[in-house]
Amino acid sequence: MNEKEWKIISHLRKDAQCSLASISANTNIPISTVHDKTKKLQKDNTITRYTTLVDFKRLGFHYHTKIAIQISHHQRDDFLLYLKTRNCINSLFEVNGGFDVMIETLHRDIKEHLVFMEELHEAFEIIETKEFQIINPVLQESFNYHPNIHR
Repeated sequence: MNEKEWKIISHLRKDAQCSLASISANTNIPISTVHDKTKKLQKDNTITRYTTLVDFKRLGFHYHTKIAIQISHHQRDDFLLYLKTRNCINSLFEVNGGFDVMIETLHRDIKEHLVFMEELHEAFEIIETKEFQIINPVLQESFNYHPNIHR
């Protein structure tokens, strides 16, 4: 990836709604180049989608967790399919370190969360879980790599 593409991605990461004209003005890259590079990055799936960061507590979701789960291997595929259908799942990752998946869940309260966890344990052979309640998101989606700058 070249420096122009990194600059464009950096601006889109800060604000996915910023205009191509704004990116052009802030980077001194011609708007036609910004347009072409953005389309290329979308076509090759470097940019997979545009999204918005949300303060979930303001929407009434006060119980926010990350949960590492080790599942019986013969149920792994069914488990992943099941998790993909659940509205409370914000993110789903395959992981290592003795666990199979890491999920990020959002619930209105702890009771709703406990019901979800009970349903998981009843439906699947869960070997182990490690749960972390998110108290305060200090930094989110801030990765901002710049080639030639080593930090």
